[in-house]
Amino acid sequence: MKILMLSTGFSQQNGVTVVTQKLTQLFREEQALDVDVLTFWPWEKNHAPVIFYSREKQKVFSFVHEFLTEIVPKQYDLLIFHNTVFSDIFLRVLPGEKATITDILQRFPGRRWLVVHSLAGRGALVDRLDLVDSFHLEAEQQLMGMADTIIHLTEEQQEMAKAFYPKHHVKTVVIPNGVDLANPITAMEQEETKRSYGFSDEVIGLFLGRVSPEKGVLELLSALPVIKKEFPAFMLLIAGNKEDDPFSKRAQQHALQLGLEENRDYRFLGWISDSRLKQRLISQAKIIVIPSYWEHFPLVALEAMAMDIPVVISDVEGPRGVFHLRNVEKRLALPIPAVSPKDISNRVIYALQHPSTMSEISARAKKEVLRQWTWSAVGKHYSALLWRVSAAQAVTQKIDCAAPP
Repeated sequence: MKILMLSTGFSQQNGVTVVTQKLTQLFREEQALDVDVLTFWPWEKNHAPVIFYSREKQKVFSFVHEFLTEIVPKQYDLLIFHNTVFSDIFLRVLPGEKATITDILQRFPGRRWLVVHSLAGRGALVDRLDLVDSFHLEAEQQLMGMADTIIHLTEEQQEMAKAFYPKHHVKTVVIPNGVDLANPITAMEQEETKRSYGFSDEVIGLFLGRVSPEKGVLELLSALPVIKKEFPAFMLLIAGNKEDDPFSKRAQQHALQLGLEENRDYRFLGWISDSRLKQRLISQAKIIVIPSYWEHFPLVALEAMAMDIPVVISDVEGPRGVFHLRNVEKRLALPIPAVSPKDISNRVIYALQHPSTMSEISARAKKEVLRQWTWSAVGKHYSALLWRVSAAQAVTQKIDCAAPP
């Protein structure tokens, strides 16, 4: 079987790219499949907008239409879209781009999967149009319609999609995200991390992710003065800001306007792309704070849970169900009721005041990660779905997503 992955630019190093890379590796190494990857990212000046990756080579293109005309003819059995970046509305962002998604599908007429990493901020955000734009909604609608199989990360996400796209529900399945289990952080690495960042006796809370409005970063910063009153040694680390990003600059300015002092109350660490450095930073944290307006299956939560670090996360669709946030006996993270400075500060303070409770939660979470959310476990779900593709090809009939292999 030959597969073409279509994803966002790898320079972004976000959850989408991580999943694309891990599945490519898994399909190649464990399934012995022929997998190529095509990425598109027209917004970053320092990187080529279109890059094609195969086992043998990497080739850069200025446009998707160049790739479609220049690439050596190849028939793919399966196209896997990892987000909506190849929709027409995003292709048109790149000046001079002539390709449409129809051109891609005609050039490679295989089966089509869509891995839905998020639903354009649907659900709780109907009254927050500043966090959702029509670009994402239009792209989402187009990709939902053209997919043969739609892969959701959680059952809640699947149900939400059913409400907005009922006619597509019959072609949906649920496969969660996975996580690599980190090798234990050595004492030498711990000391090196402390030394390089100048840590001493701080009680560290870590935000690790994209600094953008929907991630609740401004609200988290606004909660910090109250947290500091209860825990003067608390320091908030924000890893994920970019120097040239307007919202990152806005967040830094917001911290100053709150009267917070950099390097005492908070620090912006910049964009962290090195996976081992992420693990080292997580190991330094007392808690991981994820105060997003929406999430579905956040990788940083899985990474922290795998390392037995407690997570404090918004009670929103996705985490609410998959992490059992509203079940005190089963929850895998401490829920933040609403994305407000008051609720964030209350939950962070509670977490710091109740270390034994948080240890129980984190131990339960780690056990669950080891049971079902390693890439090895997730890979079995994809293997079953690939089997259905092969079976369908053999008998030339439509995939029955509900049928067991």
